[in-house]
Amino acid sequence: MAPLGILLLAAGSSTRMGKPKQLLPWHDTTLLRHMASMACKAHDGPVMVVLGHEAEKCRETLHDLSLQITFNPRWEEGMGSSIAHGMAALLNTHPNLKGAVVMLCDQIAVSREVLGDLLLAQAESNADVVLSDYDHTHGPPALFSWRMFPQLLALTGSQGARALWEEAESRATVSFPLGIYDLDTPEQYQTHAGGHISLAVS
Repeated sequence: MAPLGILLLAAGSSTRMGKPKQLLPWHDTTLLRHMASMACKAHDGPVMVVLGHEAEKCRETLHDLSLQITFNPRWEEGMGSSIAHGMAALLNTHPNLKGAVVMLCDQIAVSREVLGDLLLAQAESNADVVLSDYDHTHGPPALFSWRMFPQLLALTGSQGARALWEEAESRATVSFPLGIYDLDTPEQYQTHAGGHISLAVS
């Protein structure tokens, strides 16, 4: 059976944070390494990390993990550019993938259990897209079947994947209430890193 891949987006400049959030201390390491390590432990398929801003420093924090890294030279154009670039890199090394999970570096409550729920839901439903359900909306992490790869590869600029899953012929969802938590500002980082809320991070 063709494997599933994970695409971890970590290319942004963290404008609202004022410093690269990828390199923030988190769980005795950096946020990026924590999320990448968790992704590697979540399944047996390939993990591709898309870097951009402060790429070399980010690369250093990942040096001994069993994953692949790609640098998006057009990362400043936005998330769509990084998704398309990352998918192209992932399929270049693993052309027989049957699906891919797109996850964000700063979505701090994502765990192996959440990723496992996405994989299970896709296996049971064979849906084009499996989305996380939180705060009365749907979003990442999201699993896209191979049928959606052409659309992911065609994304440009700051265009995200929301339009793709809204137009998908079949969708499934998994419950992920803690998906609302991410890190955009210093205040959010201080709150979450200080343990003021309970996050199911493994």
